[in-house]
Amino acid sequence: MPVDPDRTWVVSKWPRPPDRWGIGDDLGRAGKWANNASVTERPNPSGLPAPLNTLPVDLVEKWSISDDVERDLVMEATSAEELQELVSIFTDEMFERFNAYLDTDPPEAEWLLWVGLAASEAKMDLQRRIQSD
Repeated sequence: MPVDPDRTWVVSKWPRPPDRWGIGDDLGRAGKWANNASVTERPNPSGLPAPLNTLPVDLVEKWSISDDVERDLVMEATSAEELQELVSIFTDEMFERFNAYLDTDPPEAEWLLWVGLAASEAKMDLQRRIQSD
């Protein structure tokens, strides 16, 4: 079945793994990474229960990154202001509703989990940046 680009979203946006540690050639030879990128339904928070349905689509698409290394690279390249925006959206109430919704094992669990993970990591990254200044 062909992939409908309006309804799907490639989880990995990299054409191959970033060669940050000099391992890209080995990984590239191992499996044509871009051709094996996982594809899932395009994240759409509007169908989620409140307050999750208020998550901005552009933010969800930016932070729905399954790969830890890729998410780390995006986080390093993101300004503190943008990270603060992500952190400010995930209030205690949002995380409470977030966790309760994930407990129901919804179909959106995969990409939603990555966004929540990114928010938690962004909070730690902001603290690290403040301490290193």
